Amino acid sequence: MTSVAFIAQTSPVPHIGQMMRAADLCEGVVVSGDFLRVIVTWKNGEVVDEARKSLAKKTIKRSLEELGYDCYSVAETEKGGPK
Repeated sequence: MTSVAFIAQTSPVPHIGQMMRAADLCEGVVVSGDFLRVIVTWKNGEVVDEARKSLAKKTIKRSLEELGYDCYSVAETEKGGPK
């Protein structure tokens, strides 16, 4: 199995960015240093190339946004830090 770790920088709570924009108070809310770590594991024999990693990043971003978070970035990590 192949595992790749990603970190996503998100708004601190769901829907806060949407509420702040709707109230015309700001464009979004970011808490510096707040990251969500996501580890994606593929089955044995799966080819894990840059296209597959890119699709994983897009899916993580879309999934977080569907939960109401603003997702500002998703990056592959290496040993706990951004790659």
